Amino acid sequence: MAIFEVKLNNQIIQSQRTFQFNITPVFSYFGAFADVTNIVANTGNGQYTFSDFDLTQQINTGYCSGRVNFGGWSIIIVYEDQSLPLNQVNIYDGFQGVPNSNSSFIQINLSNLNVIDNQGAKIGFLAWEGDKGLALNETLRINGNIISNPPLNPPTNAFNGTNSFTGDSNFYNMDLDVYNIQNNINIGDDSALIELTSSSDIIVINNVVTVLNSELPEPSPEITNISGECNSREIEVDYTIYNTNATDFLPANTLISFFLLMDNLSIKLRL
Repeated sequence: MAIFEVKLNNQIIQSQRTFQFNITPVFSYFGAFADVTNIVANTGNGQYTFSDFDLTQQINTGYCSGRVNFGGWSIIIVYEDQSLPLNQVNIYDGFQGVPNSNSSFIQINLSNLNVIDNQGAKIGFLAWEGDKGLALNETLRINGNIISNPPLNPPTNAFNGTNSFTGDSNFYNMDLDVYNIQNNINIGDDSALIELTSSSDIIVINNVVTVLNSELPEPSPEITNISGECNSREIEVDYTIYNTNATDFLPANTLISFFLLMDNLSIKLRL
């Protein structure tokens, strides 16, 4: 059974979401996610200790002999800097592998964008099992365009055990890179297509992060109370509309819709 409880700074962390990807019926890989915002916010800058991550029972000799035994962990931190322009940060969190039994590519479509400036646009990703030796159709594409930053990451060897933050090229079991993509998106775009391909080496994509100068409101309703009498089609709803996770003001008179399901009858309330 996979280990889904670890420690960060000696505090027990239990997974909130788990993932699995099977290369073959024998070789199975897993990942997990947990929100550690409170720990990072309370600790701030400093040293973080990750412990109790024991894979001894999970990796048998078959993984070792095939040189596909690896493990790791990461923290993605989003912070605010008032001196920087407003940006929309999109974080893809999952555990998909390529090539798989169905395809040699993964597509991630970022929607609900409103790009007002493409300067400083970036994409970063964390992938597992990337190595330099196998480089058959290993590409990262934005809106159909292959992006690269040679010599660290050639166009057809995107997953090659490198870290573009430090310039290292000896990660072996992982790839951590960031690219400028300002020439691959346009002002006015309302979506962006990310595509990752590999035709030979197994690549497991764990995280993809994009930073775009996109201004949009984000109305977030919170229902605080619902009241009504039995067998009545009239209800009373107390609610608050928030706009905290946004990069633009929420216009007045914005239509907010609630949906109520009553005995298989769907009623749409426009408030």
